[in-house]
Amino acid sequence: MDARAEIQTLTDVLRLSDSPQDWGIVNSDPSRVEEFIRFCETAELTPSQQWGMGELVFASMNDALKAGIITPQLVEAFEGFLASGLHGLPWHLRYWSSLRSSPEDEFPIVALLQRLAIHA
Repeated sequence: MDARAEIQTLTDVLRLSDSPQDWGIVNSDPSRVEEFIRFCETAELTPSQQWGMGELVFASMNDALKAGIITPQLVEAFEGFLASGLHGLPWHLRYWSSLRSSPEDEFPIVALLQRLAIHA
């Protein structure tokens, strides 16, 4: 199965939108961060699927921070996700850590990663 078909499988299983580009960002859902993390922990994912799920979890966590719906349990689950060794995590960490927040604080995940002392 090619990478596009593997992402389509995730789209179907998680009932998300089909998007050929920025799949994880397009499908970001701050109310489902813990669900996405649990899915990563329990599903047998290919490297392409792990990459896509990494993008989805980071984007969803950023949106949860923006929405103010963060709990200590969610931060703990996110920390566990960061330690999971998922394919692509170093790249995602570098990308999200490099973003600069605007005055509207568009990327609050940067401050969370700094607070957790998570570095690429």
